[in-house]
Order: sequence, then structure tokens, then C-alpha cells
Amino acid sequence: GCFWHRHPGCRMTSVPKTRADYWDAKFTANMERDIRVRRQLEEAGWTVIVIWECATRDAADIVAFVRDRLPAAVPGRGPQSRRTTSAMPPDPV
Repeated sequence: GCFWHRHPGCRMTSVPKTRADYWDAKFTANMERDIRVRRQLEEAGWTVIVIWECATRDAADIVAFVRDRLPAAVPGRGPQSRRTTSAMPPDPV
């Protein structure tokens, strides 16, 4: 979620008023781990799609976001095969 993993400009990324040093270190470590893990996944050939909590208000928008970013090489996936009748994410490949 936005609170734990942070992204620039998000309204959901506040810092607790107590133990600010602890929280800053915690959030920084989370973000550094996210970058490291994303890089590892991409190097292993995965397509990484990040969907922030603040962008999850409308399921249809999430489905379109994911479909638009899937590799075109995946049969039945990607922008060329967009289905607009379902608000559910696509089945795993």
C-alpha cells in the first residue's frame, strides 16, 4: 500500500508524529527493498506492474491498466484483446 511503500505525490503517505526517525528508516528500507526485488524480477524475465493503493478505487480502471501493460506476446492479452465487459482481472497465464 501507499503508506508502507511510498510514491511521490501520494496523499496517503504520511509520517507518524512519534518516533519519526524509526518510521523514516522503515519507509526507506521498504522502498529500497521494493527497488531491489523489482530489479530481480525483471532480470528473471518477469513483467512487473505496480498498482498503488490510491489508484484502486475503480476495478475497471485497474483491469484496463493491467491489460494495457501486459506483453503483446501473451496470447489473448494486451491492448489488442481488451475486453470491457468484466471488472475482474484476467486469469493467470
